[in-house]
Amino acid sequence: MIRCTIVIPTHNRDDLLVRAVRSALTASPQDGEVLVVDDKSVVPASQVLACFQDPRLRVIVNQGRSGAATARNVGVASAAGEWIFFLDDDDEIVADYCSRVLEPGGGAARAEWGFSSIVERREDAKRDSVKGRKRLLRGITPQTAHVRDTVAAMSDGFWIRRNCFTDAGGLDPAQTIDEDTDLCMRL
Repeated sequence: MIRCTIVIPTHNRDDLLVRAVRSALTASPQDGEVLVVDDKSVVPASQVLACFQDPRLRVIVNQGRSGAATARNVGVASAAGEWIFFLDDDDEIVADYCSRVLEPGGGAARAEWGFSSIVERREDAKRDSVKGRKRLLRGITPQTAHVRDTVAAMSDGFWIRRNCFTDAGGLDPAQTIDEDTDLCMRL
């Protein structure tokens, strides 16, 4: 049984996609999968990723170019994992992130969905900078938290139980911005 799926939507980002997939394969447990949803790239993602010979990697093609929200919805619908992690094609995921979320006592043991801080890397910077929500304590967000502290972008290390995503109706493909905020508000 596949425990988690890392969903990566992509469109025409060949060089960045290779980097994202490499990090996802490193972060994916052996009982996980990495699912790339190609939103009709000029050079097909399957061709770009032919260098990877990992059975955990699957590439599917979206039926029509329809944007990131639809690609993520297609990814979740095609995922074999119970837990979904989202990764943008221009990002990387920390090597042990999935394991930390899924381990006993980790986020998945206490919640149906969550997110984390992000680390920003710039080639010209001397060190990485952590971008996070300073007001939030580690762990479960309290019911009294301000709404701005309970929403996350898909690029914020967002993870969710697949049936929770489906029950919430997934991402709204009609929204081209803030579809992730809309999902968090419904959750």
